[in-house]
Amino acid sequence: MTGRTHHTDVVVAGVDGSLASRLALAWAAEEAARRGWHLHVITAWQSPVPPTEGGDASPSGPAGPDDAAREATALVDREVLAVLGEEATPARRAEPGRPAEVLLEAARHARLLVIGAPGQGVRDRWRGVAEQVARRAGCAVLMVPGPEGQAGDTA
Repeated sequence: MTGRTHHTDVVVAGVDGSLASRLALAWAAEEAARRGWHLHVITAWQSPVPPTEGGDASPSGPAGPDDAAREATALVDREVLAVLGEEATPARRAEPGRPAEVLLEAARHARLLVIGAPGQGVRDRWRGVAEQVARRAGCAVLMVPGPEGQAGDTA
């Protein structure tokens, strides 16, 4: 079967801290349980931009790559706990890179990728991530909207 991707029984849920991504995680967990598939929860992180000469670093946000990785890992853990509870044991990952690329790589052999749909007023960056994932994923993609008027808003 040259050129075909072998899919494993995995549902990948991308989380970013938004209400829509929490709803997506809940949907992904229910679907994985219903089908007897594994659930993988992932987020992407990027190294902070170093300050320009004579400028200060951003007053908020991670100070370096190690901090960014820790914050992203904590975000995944918080989202799993908040949405699925303490007993949940999905695979959890925080990967460095651009969000669309991280999601596409994580879902390369998955059967389904579930993400929160970007809502109105969401920065073009996130709308672009959803578009790239929908166009390039080698598996089914489901974008779960948030409640009316809240899709994509951060929690």
